[in-house]
Amino acid sequence: MEEFVRAKNVKKSILFIMLGLALVLISKSASGGSVSAAFDTLACDGRAGIGKCIFTKFPGNKKHVPEHAKGNPYVGGIEAKITWAELEPEKGKYAWEKIDDFLSECAKYDLQAAFKFWTVSGKVMSDGQLAKGKGRAGPDVVYRNTDTPPWLFQDPSVKKLGGFMTPKGRLPYYPVFRDKAYQKHLEEFIVAFARRYDGHPRIEYIRIGGWQILTNEPSFYGGASEFLVDQLLEQGMDVRGKEKDLKIMRNLPGDSPYSIAVLDMMDIWYRHFKKTRLGVTVHPSKEQGSFEDVQMKHAFEKKALIVNTGLNEADKSSMRQLYRQAYEKHGCKVGWGDLTHVGRHGKERELQKKGISLWREIARQAVGSDIDPQYTPASKISYVIFSSTALKDVEATKWLYEHLVR
Repeated sequence: MEEFVRAKNVKKSILFIMLGLALVLISKSASGGSVSAAFDTLACDGRAGIGKCIFTKFPGNKKHVPEHAKGNPYVGGIEAKITWAELEPEKGKYAWEKIDDFLSECAKYDLQAAFKFWTVSGKVMSDGQLAKGKGRAGPDVVYRNTDTPPWLFQDPSVKKLGGFMTPKGRLPYYPVFRDKAYQKHLEEFIVAFARRYDGHPRIEYIRIGGWQILTNEPSFYGGASEFLVDQLLEQGMDVRGKEKDLKIMRNLPGDSPYSIAVLDMMDIWYRHFKKTRLGVTVHPSKEQGSFEDVQMKHAFEKKALIVNTGLNEADKSSMRQLYRQAYEKHGCKVGWGDLTHVGRHGKERELQKKGISLWREIARQAVGSDIDPQYTPASKISYVIFSSTALKDVEATKWLYEHLVR
C-alpha cells in the first residue's frame, strides 16, 4: 500500500512539473520571449514551426548562416535555395548532407531553416531585358538547365522540350510539366524528401515547385516559349499568338493543361508532407476561372503558406487585403519573399527629408498598420525576408517583427 501511495505521489509530481513547463512556455510566448524558443504547432494551419519569423539569406543563395544573422534578436531563420539536381544527382541516390549540414549550422545559432525548391532553370532573356543590358543573346550563348537532374532526360519515357539552337542561343532541355513520367520521377523524389524531413522541427517551411523556371512563381517556360511553340503544340499546349508574352500563364484558362499540371504537382507535395508547412507563390486574381484564380483557390483549400515574391507600388493596399483574407478567412499563413526592392522608386531622399527611415517605410508598405489609415488594411503577414542592409536598421527590424502575426 505504501509503495502504491509513493508511486501515486510521483505521478502527481510529474504532472505538476509538466503543467509548470507549459505555463512557462505560454508566459514566454505572451511576453514576446525568445524569437525561436518554443515551436508553435497550433499556429493558423496546424503545421509545426515557430509561427512568425524574419528570415534573411546568404548572398548568392549559399546555404550558410551569414554574419548579420548571428545573434540578431529579431532574425529567426535563413532561407536558402535547393535544387532537385543537387539533391538527387543520380536516380535514387540522395545528397541529403547538403540539407543536413545547413540544418546543423542553423541549429548552432538557434535559427530556423526555410527552403526554396527549384526544379528547372535556363530562363531565356526577353527582348526588353536584353535592351536594358540584362543579359546576352546570340549563337555563342548556351542556356543551361542546372536544376533538373541530367539523368531525367536519359529516360526515354520522359518527354522534353528544347535542346536546339535559336537566334538568342542554344536552349537546354526542359521537362514537360504535364508529362506523367516527369511527375512520377518528381513524386518519387518528394516521397524520399518527406520521409526524411517532414516534421523536422528546424524546418519552418518549404516553398514548393516543379512547374516553373528559375523562380518560385509560375513562369511557364521562362522566355523560351517563343521558340517552343511547335513542341508545345505537340504536347497539347497551344500558345500561338501568346508566345512572346512573359506572363503567358496569366492568360491561360484554369482548365488548361499547364494549370492542371500545377494543381496536380501541388497535390503531390501535400500527399507526402503532412507536418512541414509548404509555401506556394500565387498572384491574386478576380477573373473567375483564370489560371491564377484556380491556383489561388487551390492554395487556400490546402491552407498553403501564401508567399509573394514582390510588391508593386500600385497594388500594395489590394495585396494587403488579399493577404488578410487568406489569413483570416482561409487559415493560411502569409509571407513576403523579399522586401529589399519594395518602395525604392525614387522615395529615399523624400523620406530622408521627413526624417523617416526607408526600411521602416518599406516594412509598413508590406505589413500595413491598423493604426495608420494610410496603411490599412494590415496584411497579417507571418514571414518576411529582410536583407543584410535592411537589418542594419534596428528600429525598422524591431517594428517589423512586432507587427508579424502568429
